Amino acid sequence: MANPGGEVQVGRVAHVTLQAGDVVLEGQTLLAAPLSSLEPMLGRHLDGILGHAFLSQFVVDLDYVRPSITFLDRAPTEGLVLPLAVIEDMPFIEVTLENEGRSTPARVEIDSGSFEALGLNGRFVASTNLVDASARKFEERGVGFGGETKGYRTRLAGLRLGSFTLRNPAIHVTTDAGGYQSTIASAGVLGAEVLRRFDVVIDYPAGRVVLRPNRFFDDVWIEDNSGLRLIAMGTSFEKKVISEVLSASPAAEAGLRDGDALVSVDGVTAAGRPLVEVIQMLRGTTPRQLVLEREGKRIELTLRLRPLL
Repeated sequence: MANPGGEVQVGRVAHVTLQAGDVVLEGQTLLAAPLSSLEPMLGRHLDGILGHAFLSQFVVDLDYVRPSITFLDRAPTEGLVLPLAVIEDMPFIEVTLENEGRSTPARVEIDSGSFEALGLNGRFVASTNLVDASARKFEERGVGFGGETKGYRTRLAGLRLGSFTLRNPAIHVTTDAGGYQSTIASAGVLGAEVLRRFDVVIDYPAGRVVLRPNRFFDDVWIEDNSGLRLIAMGTSFEKKVISEVLSASPAAEAGLRDGDALVSVDGVTAAGRPLVEVIQMLRGTTPRQLVLEREGKRIELTLRLRPLL
């Protein structure tokens, strides 16, 4: 639970046996923490998070194509090899950020639970002058295990991992003390929108990460072309509700409001569908016909999608 000061309180559960596939670990001590605040964003129940204390005992293969997680006896010998640093029980690699004609080295945490391509903390961005004051950006809120964060979204010229360069990624920068901020020298987190483009092997025993591009490598970046944030409500997460409408966005221009319930998109009912599927229906640039429910009334409108950055 969260205490009156806003901090998340956790407990410990000892003498637990953990089994993942054929892997069994006995006598484990687990943290018990509230995860319900994350469930509306995921649109599903979240029973727990498999974290560093478990994964660090193995060579872990994250295969986004299959998709699967495999515990290997040894890491592959082919692929891009990057040094892995484990600091305060968090795995880090070094990347290079390209922007404004400059190349900036950055130590980032590998975070497969983040939907972002790259989430940077504001202190790092300010200290390196990574983002020019005149750069195009828009403000947005985020939610993590520690609560709500404030920040903005913008775009970099490039993100380089060894010999691989990903062009024009959209990134999120926090502007408060939460989110990607850290007491250690961390630039932020490298999330699933980058990781899914590779077969990622985290070789904890040998202190290295092996990356091999997969069929998603050349995918266009998943972009927000609407300016609205959807969450799933109800006991089965069947109701899709707008939690935020960004200013000067297609959603704001169409007259959408926080708290509106999304009934359908182009005649396709939103209720009962997975949240991720409904969000995907709001991508691209084709205008969408929406039916909303607001204060007990049905509203029909056109959402004219366009890139925000």
